[in-house]
This record gives sequence, structure tokens and C-alpha cells, in this order.
Amino acid sequence: MIDLGFIYLPNSQFLINLPGSLKRVNLINNWLGFYVLVTIMLSVEYIAGLYDGDGSFVVSLIKRSSIPVGFQIQFEIILNISSNDKDVFNQIINTLKDVNFTIYDQKSVGQSQLRIRGVHNCLTFLKKIKPYIRLPSNIVRLSIYEEMLKLAIHDDVYRLPTFKEFLKLLAEYRKYSKRCIGLTRFDIERILKNIDSLDRSLISLLMYRPSKADKRELIEKLKNVKVEDFSLHYLSGLIDADGYFGISLKRDRRLAFGYQVLPLFNLNLAMYEMNFLIKLREKLKTLNPNIKTMERNNTAYFQITGAYNVKQLIEMIEDKIHLPSMKKRVSLVKQVIELILRSSPITQREWNQIIILINELRKLSKRRRSQK
Repeated sequence: MIDLGFIYLPNSQFLINLPGSLKRVNLINNWLGFYVLVTIMLSVEYIAGLYDGDGSFVVSLIKRSSIPVGFQIQFEIILNISSNDKDVFNQIINTLKDVNFTIYDQKSVGQSQLRIRGVHNCLTFLKKIKPYIRLPSNIVRLSIYEEMLKLAIHDDVYRLPTFKEFLKLLAEYRKYSKRCIGLTRFDIERILKNIDSLDRSLISLLMYRPSKADKRELIEKLKNVKVEDFSLHYLSGLIDADGYFGISLKRDRRLAFGYQVLPLFNLNLAMYEMNFLIKLREKLKTLNPNIKTMERNNTAYFQITGAYNVKQLIEMIEDKIHLPSMKKRVSLVKQVIELILRSSPITQREWNQIIILINELRKLSKRRRSQK
């Protein structure tokens, strides 16, 4: 039971103090004479986890003939989620009031974007979430991104010596980010032509396309990145971005209904994030997690299986996740687990309920990840 502390305000507002957050409640007519509107303040660690998993940190060079070097530098931080989950955007905006956000709806694909534009704006946001970033590739690339922002904040970035330094940082950033620069080889040659013929080697760096050998080298380099401990708020944000709760049916003729019902949790990341997954395995070791890798598609699979283990994970993060689609998925998986653990063996009625819940899970489409 939560003990709520109420402070009456003359303008018909209450402040309600809840554990871990502050909620401002406006009271307007309902059946008691008013209704309640709640604004939820998120944890900054949760927001960092959400952006660590699904954020895109973009830097582009836009053609501008009025600028001496011929291009304008533009920074943009984007969060892509399903339009059904975009309520979390307002919660982020209410939490980080000193950052200017813009919401874009892409109705044709059922997606919504939360965008941050401008050097000062992006730098303000980055300073808030960077201390909580935990994926090794993002730890490295956001340090480079911050350096580029600090160069671009000064007007002399468009003078050739400083612009040259910016391009070197951009070339290094390209190794860690796909969505970075929308330029052709001709555009890049045009940039470099007026700088220094000795710097034409930057062309190959700016046009970087990682080979298999490059990926292996990157994995080895990121093994040296230390991953600090993280909170369940951060983990919940990352799970909202990249996690998956589901039910697997495995054929087993020894069982009454011919299938084993197996609740599971998956978190799939690139292999160069292995240091983080090892840290996560240590943190959740009581849940018996395992990690599998597939070099063919450069993916590491973190998995927790079994009704008891998945139930414990849900109990740890259920009150900290905020995307409606993930809440719905977790609720359905939790109901299946309760049916499995209620009795043994499973009755016909319980089996029918399990099948209904699994079909409901199948209707929930997994959100398309934003490209990084």
C-alpha cells in the first residue's frame, strides 16, 4: 500500500509524492466534481537506456554555398518508436524541460519520431544522458559526438583549420555509426579539394564501409571498454527499446497437450556490445541467463528462459517500463506464467486460456528499430 501525501493548492492542483517520481495532478470535473490528469516524470537513467538501445545520433553536412567551406554542419538526435507508444515522448519532454523536442508522426509506417536539433540543444541533452550510457559502442561514439558538438558550437568551425579537425572526428565517428553523413564521394572530394591535397586520404575514411575484418577489429577494440554498473531504471529503458518477452511452444509428445510452454526473455545486441551483456549476466546471475553469439550476422543473444526465471525478471522491472506495447506484452506473458505455475499438470481449460494469450501475443507486432 502506497501512502500518498497531498498538499492542497488554491488553484485546484495537488502535488502527489510517489516513490521514485514526482507527479503533478490537475483536478477538473469528474463524478466527484473533478477528474485527474497526471504528468509522469521519468528517471533520466530510464531515458538513457531507451536512447542507448533505440536512439540515433546523427551529424550531417548540408550543402550551403553561402558558407566558405560549402557545407553546413547539422546535428540531430532521433528516437523512433511505434505511434502506439508515443505517450512516452511527452513524459521525456516533461522530464527534460530545458531541452527542446519536436514530435513527428509518420502515419504511413505507423512510426513516430522525437527529434532534438541544434548544437546547443543536442549538447544539453547529451550531457544529461551520457553519464548513464552503458553500451560499449555508444560510450565510445558519443564521446566523439560530444567532441564534434564542442567544435561546432564555435563559429570558427567553418574556417578551414577547424573544419579539417571536425572532418577527422567525423571520419572516426563513421566507424561506429551508419546514420551519420549523407554525402556522395563527389561531395566529399569537393569538401577536401580546398583544404589540403595531403588530406585526400580522408575520402576513404569518410566513405567508410566496414568489412568483416573491420568488424572483428572493432569487437576487439571495444573489449577494452569498461562497463560500469547500472540501475534497473536504465535496464528497463533498454528493455523497452530492444527487449522481447514471449512464449515458445516446443514439441514434446510426452506431455498431455503435446507441447512444452516456455516463457522467455531475449535481448539481442551487436557482438561488439558483449562487455555489456557479460555485465548483465553477472547482474542477473540468479535468473540463469545465457549468451549465444552468431558471427554470421554479428549478433549476441542474451536469453532468460523458464517460468520462474522470467517471472522474477518481470517482478524486477514491471513498474519501471513505460511503453504501452511492452506493458501489454509483459502482462500477457505474466498471465501465461501464472497459469503454468498454478497447477501441474495443466488442465484443458488452462491450456485453452494459454493458447488465447499466445495468440494475443502474436498480434503485438515488434517495433521496428531505428537505424543507428
